[in-house]
Amino acid sequence: MKSNKTLARAQALLLGRRIVDVRFLDKEELDDNWPRSPIILELDNGSFIVPTSDPEGNDAGCLEVGTRENDHYVLPPSG
Repeated sequence: MKSNKTLARAQALLLGRRIVDVRFLDKEELDDNWPRSPIILELDNGSFIVPTSDPEGNDAGCLEVGTRENDHYVLPPSG
């Protein structure tokens, strides 16, 4: 089942990692087809998380952040 493989990969890549930086991608890092810059989460092992609009990475995407207090925030790309 694909969802089990996806979950296992996500766990292997992300569990126990620590976010060490949060910023917008700069112009040199942006895909030429993206008009907006997404937030990038840089991890302690050099990996990173970049939200995209779809699985093909056709555009920058939003991050949705929820808190334990049931607050929800949407962090859209810049631009």
